[in-house]
Amino acid sequence: MEPGLLQPSEPRRRLQWAALVVVLLAALYVYRGAFQGFFVQDDYGWLESTRFSSFREYAGIFFRFNPALSYRPLSQETFFFLAQKVFGMWPPGFHLVSVLVHLLAVLLVFLISRRFCPVAPSLAGTFFFALHSAQMRSVYWISAIAEPMALVFILTSILFFIRYDRGNDRRAYFFSLPAMGLGMMSKESTLTLPVVLALYSIFYSRRRILSTLPFFAVSGLYAVLRMTSKAVGAAPYPLTFGPEALGNLASYFTWAAGFTDTLLGVKLGREPASCYPVIAVAFALAVALLVWSARDRKPAGFALLWFAVALQPILYFWKHIDPYYLAPALAALALLIAASLPEPRGILDWKGILPAAALAGYVLWFAPPSIRLEGQWWNERAMVGKRILDQMPAVDRQVPDDRIAYIFGLTDLDLGILQNDAAFKAFGFSITKYILMGVDPETPRQIRTLQAGAGLWDYYCFLYARGTLFNMTEEFRRNPQNFLNPVGLRVTPAEIQSGMDTMTVEAVNFDAGFIDLMYTLDGKPMPPVTYWKLDPDHRARVFVDGSTPKGLYHFVALRDSDYPDDSRWYPIDVRVVVR
Repeated sequence: MEPGLLQPSEPRRRLQWAALVVVLLAALYVYRGAFQGFFVQDDYGWLESTRFSSFREYAGIFFRFNPALSYRPLSQETFFFLAQKVFGMWPPGFHLVSVLVHLLAVLLVFLISRRFCPVAPSLAGTFFFALHSAQMRSVYWISAIAEPMALVFILTSILFFIRYDRGNDRRAYFFSLPAMGLGMMSKESTLTLPVVLALYSIFYSRRRILSTLPFFAVSGLYAVLRMTSKAVGAAPYPLTFGPEALGNLASYFTWAAGFTDTLLGVKLGREPASCYPVIAVAFALAVALLVWSARDRKPAGFALLWFAVALQPILYFWKHIDPYYLAPALAALALLIAASLPEPRGILDWKGILPAAALAGYVLWFAPPSIRLEGQWWNERAMVGKRILDQMPAVDRQVPDDRIAYIFGLTDLDLGILQNDAAFKAFGFSITKYILMGVDPETPRQIRTLQAGAGLWDYYCFLYARGTLFNMTEEFRRNPQNFLNPVGLRVTPAEIQSGMDTMTVEAVNFDAGFIDLMYTLDGKPMPPVTYWKLDPDHRARVFVDGSTPKGLYHFVALRDSDYPDDSRWYPIDVRVVVR
């Protein structure tokens, strides 16, 4: 009988499940910020593209790669299709599913650990997995549900395979294979599952190696279909096998150790990239120590190789790595921890309790702060899109249905959050009525053509600035050139010696005779400079005399002095030092 399979007494069994509930509640508490989020980035595209009008249209997703060049009909198309049916456009409902899927993965990690290890070490490893900060984005970002969903099916398949092996339960075997199939329809990380099952067979039951062949056949079929498809390449992202792969490995080791960029940069005040090699080496040594100190080298060796195998699908992507890709590898790492920690013989066995307590303290040190800070950052990004979309009904009432409105002022970051115009389509705003500047590079040329021809008197314009959509139709119709390129301010030199230098101020892409400037001095807001006269080249030259206050001048906005309305300010970001 394997260690960890001894059935505990009824009181101990109740205590075991009570402790697991505490772990689940701790994970729920740490990830509670996910419910405050909104849709962001890829979410909008999936929302719009999964509104199937018939079962036939829905069924077609299982027989083709999706527009994102991947095959995830379960975790992307089906999830967004059903979630919209149940929750409508209510983001907390989507986030609830993401959190529940993560908690289900936590439960399965514990069940697998118990197949090899005693209760207390299994709980410690599960606690490490449940609260690990690398999984933040897969819980906070709705579209990233593919990772924990695939992991749920991977772990389910492994559990059924173990049951098949140890109980000779053929029904479990026939459940294990479909579980892998569901994992394949969730994310490509399931491709390595056959190797994990083969490793289990080598360590525990070599007679079962042949039983893994159907699993290899499923992975092989997917690989063949992908490589022979004309619609997609062999991999969803460019691959690298050079020094970049070693850099990826260092990044993943660092993240697996719990050191996110936020923890390193914000909490510890370090440059993240410079810390990666050192932390990666320390992590490798810590893993080696875990294997060396394991009570039973067999589960530790299996977990170590599982960890290495789980890294393979994500290790070679060129400039496309993310901590949440680590989910399958973290499940293996949780098992390695469980296999290495001692089992306390009682509540007074401090030698048995201390390692698990130290691990719990370490997890509580790195995980909650990282998840809180990164979660806030992620939610703030999502709220940018929400603020824009919340203003669109008011904008829509100002633009007749047969007219076109251009929306200026959206940065590349804003467009990334909105996934270009996918957010507008998802929320029912016509992309033929509303044209977002920056999505189509031909739009400026089209505007200039209209200006040279019949004019722009039937077109509307809104400017997104300081979180608000302003109606700038009158100014746009009068002089669209002010909108076609970002308004800016150029100041030379950047460092000025008072009493000696002349400062040149140039308004960029802004046609005005006089300008007002809003600025701060050493961080303190100052009264705006008004009616600063510009020459025909939109420049002004000013001698900086000795009476000019010294410090850091930060110019933050400008406007046409002839239109002194507060909504006419254009955001800028120019800094000048006066010495």
